[in-house]
Amino acid sequence: MAIGGKPAQVTYAGAAPGGVAGFTQLNVVIPSGLTPGAQPLVLTVGTNMTPASVTVWVK
Repeated sequence: MAIGGKPAQVTYAGAAPGGVAGFTQLNVVIPSGLTPGAQPLVLTVGTNMTPASVTVWVK
């Protein structure tokens, strides 16, 4: 996983408590040194990647 082009540490990946079956929760550590504002979030699973159009807001 990468946020703002920097590697982000995944601390949990699994079932979301109270969620519907098949719903997955990811807990990640936001990398330091990112500019505040919307940053692209890219999740990689095997050789597949999400589009960089998904963002997370960094404060």
